Amino acid sequence: MLSVVKTIGNNLWFCVAGLWLSISYAFAAVIMTLLVVTAPFGIASWRLATYVIWPFGRSVVSRPGAGAASTIGNILWFVLAGLWIAIGHVISSVLLCCTIIGIPFGIVSFRLAGLVLAPLGKDIVKRGQEPVGVAVVVTASFLVVVPLEPQPPKGAWVPAPAGQLGFSRPSRRNATSVQPNRVAGLLDRSWAREPGRAIGPCRASKR
Repeated sequence: MLSVVKTIGNNLWFCVAGLWLSISYAFAAVIMTLLVVTAPFGIASWRLATYVIWPFGRSVVSRPGAGAASTIGNILWFVLAGLWIAIGHVISSVLLCCTIIGIPFGIVSFRLAGLVLAPLGKDIVKRGQEPVGVAVVVTASFLVVVPLEPQPPKGAWVPAPAGQLGFSRPSRRNATSVQPNRVAGLLDRSWAREPGRAIGPCRASKR
């Protein structure tokens, strides 16, 4: 099921934004490779182009051995190409979010804009195969799985709260609410409610 969703997401992304964004990366890679001095940046741009065109199912993680060289390279990359490509990502994000239906892809484009500002010192791996202890920088996904606590069936008997014995049925009302006493002088009775069990009218204790 997840592979089908990944394939559909990649195909839709390719049509709405992936193709022309990857072309911008490829153009930057060609220019930097021709300049020879900036050839390492050209290689990094080629790698980003292959990721941007088909991002779902893969993640970008930090490289543990990256150091000062990657930091200096990211500064140069930011000036030469990173800023301009990031602007392209932001523009595509705004356009996709304006269509409402393209909001999930707009969010992905925003994430990629943050990646392109400092891509050096990162590795591209398959999603689910990220090394232990390594920070995940970007992962393209529009499915969020939230674990839910199992709920008892409707009308089932559940263990009583702490301090009570036996079992009780879950109540739809707020179990901790206490109804106010009747007006003094009418009836010498009070109404109360204990957690998990309703208590009927009882005479008020005389103290």
